[in-house]
Amino acid sequence: MSKALDNSMLEEADSEHFQKESGILGRPFIKVYVEAFDDVVLWEKIFNEAKSLAGVNVDLEVSPIGDEASSDGKAKVLKQHPTAGPHLLLCVDSDYDFVAKGYREQSTLINENEFIFQTYCYSLENFLCDPDGLPALFTQASKRTALTEEVGYGETFTKIGEQILPPLLMMLYLLKVEADNFSFSGYSRRLTSSISFISATQDINKRIVQITADMSLLKLDLEQAFSADLDQPFNDWLQAVNAFFEGQWHLVVRGHDLLDKVVLPIAKQICNDRVSKKMQELAGRTGGDKAEKIQQYNESKVYPQILIENRVDFEKTVVYKHIIKDFTVFFQKHHAN
Repeated sequence: MSKALDNSMLEEADSEHFQKESGILGRPFIKVYVEAFDDVVLWEKIFNEAKSLAGVNVDLEVSPIGDEASSDGKAKVLKQHPTAGPHLLLCVDSDYDFVAKGYREQSTLINENEFIFQTYCYSLENFLCDPDGLPALFTQASKRTALTEEVGYGETFTKIGEQILPPLLMMLYLLKVEADNFSFSGYSRRLTSSISFISATQDINKRIVQITADMSLLKLDLEQAFSADLDQPFNDWLQAVNAFFEGQWHLVVRGHDLLDKVVLPIAKQICNDRVSKKMQELAGRTGGDKAEKIQQYNESKVYPQILIENRVDFEKTVVYKHIIKDFTVFFQKHHAN
């Protein structure tokens, strides 16, 4: 496993330092700094695909700056921006720096430095929460095919997104254009509290009704915060954002909130429902092997959280293609054979 880098290693390493390793290897060598261990798999997958598409022969080494307990990995990565170059790249979560780009110095740095790459979504958790493939993971976790009477996960996910995306994008636009006069954190806490499924009723449809009501009130409050002359610029910005993300709301919301407060609770509920029905079927069996079948089923189940947090099918996420494009351009510009 890659080790987190210590300060002495960071101080002596810059792009020219790693360019010298290229001479030793006889082909380009690129060092890549990422925020934490969890990010390594994503960025290695991206690099390998992009360099293949670009037709370049380069060696890559991805190293996390922070460790599992670190909360300032992004700041540590960006602190290295003066040393970045063709042989030293920096990769970070976008958080809201891409969607609301231009509202602070850090956003400008990330969006304009050709050697800094970003996820184009809040964090790695947004990739894990991509709805494509999640129902298959529910089936794998419960060892049971989907039940026709259950609420469809895709339908549930879409309904939640339809309600939270409009106020969320309003919040981000106000952060972008009125950062000095807009209390983003307060509105963000309201949205996060509303979408939480933890300690909520077990009826998903009732939670969606409540979310709809909460988001309507939030949207009204945000509209009152708008300056009178922002309507058309906001609509233009909104169209550009929706086009970039192709309407996939889960890429815009705060990733860890989405995973912890929506996806995992719903996944647990769906899988528990499936397991409960399967156990009822097994309990109703006749024959001497009933106890054995129940034991086998219990031993075969997997916690859905484990499967979700270990997803590697990142290419199903729409922003993945944007990241691949960025790296393909980079390779062709700086490391073409």
